[in-house]
Amino acid sequence: MTTFSRAYFPALAASLGEAVADILDPPLCAACGMEPAEKHSLCGKCLDSIPLPSPPLCPLCGGENDGLFDACLECLKMDRPWSKGVAVARMDGLMASLIRRLKYGGETAIARALGSLAAEKWLEAGIDADLAVPMPAHWTRKILRGFNQADLTATVFSRLSNIPLRRPLKRIKPTPKQAGLDRAARLRNLENAFTARGSALSGKTVVLLDDVMTTGATMSAAANALLEAGAEKVVALSLARA
Repeated sequence: MTTFSRAYFPALAASLGEAVADILDPPLCAACGMEPAEKHSLCGKCLDSIPLPSPPLCPLCGGENDGLFDACLECLKMDRPWSKGVAVARMDGLMASLIRRLKYGGETAIARALGSLAAEKWLEAGIDADLAVPMPAHWTRKILRGFNQADLTATVFSRLSNIPLRRPLKRIKPTPKQAGLDRAARLRNLENAFTARGSALSGKTVVLLDDVMTTGATMSAAANALLEAGAEKVVALSLARA
């Protein structure tokens, strides 16, 4: 005979209660807050407004490629320690607004939409990975902001993609904000900024998730730390390619 723990029935009741509440009062779109959410916590109009990259796509960053070379010019300028890159959208329009509202406006509910979009894009790409690792924030920035937007998004992504979430990557150097810096300045900023440890990385393929990829300097520094700690491969997943 099946037995249930004491925690089972309250959890079941809460789950059923949420389902009934969603039917009677559907959640609103995380982007506009006006229309009922349909998919990825977004209404149909806002979902259609997400600026997707147009093919051909660069295999190293997932962004748009002019097709003259196998990879985009930005990726050809720098060593890419990861094996493949996937980008959910372009850093433009509604996607740029959602990321900024989450990151700087503290609208943490948006992480559910972004994580869901990332999971769908990942599953469409058909790439296998053993672990999902969010891009870490330095503890000082996390205290000031109150959260790490990549971690919130990765939590949703992990649940929907069925890839276990781990946090072996640490940001040990407080770096100035990367926005507005050129490639050389970004690289200087990130020297010795990350470290990774943990036997869970050994021989594993890791999907490293960050919100925005611009030059790829942050992703490169973090991927190198994961590889040095024993990961076999790193796949770069960004919510938006700038």
